[in-house]
Amino acid sequence: MTDGTEQVRRLRAGDENAWRDFMKESGRLIFWVARKFRLNEADREELFQNTFLEAFRWMDRIQDPDKLGSWIFHIDG
Repeated sequence: MTDGTEQVRRLRAGDENAWRDFMKESGRLIFWVARKFRLNEADREELFQNTFLEAFRWMDRIQDPDKLGSWIFHIDG
């Protein structure tokens, strides 16, 4: 099993530590991109929340776990 496969398995299982790590890792880049688009703080927070809510809803549909990092940026948060 690859690292991506294991991470997705843990996320799908609702592992709180996996979600915390995933949000920390991906969240930094999401906030960075949001700042580049000059979103205000409230909009950045909303984007972060909506992105991970959608990730939670759609996690069972990811087809290539090794592309989890790029997949998160295709979510229409």
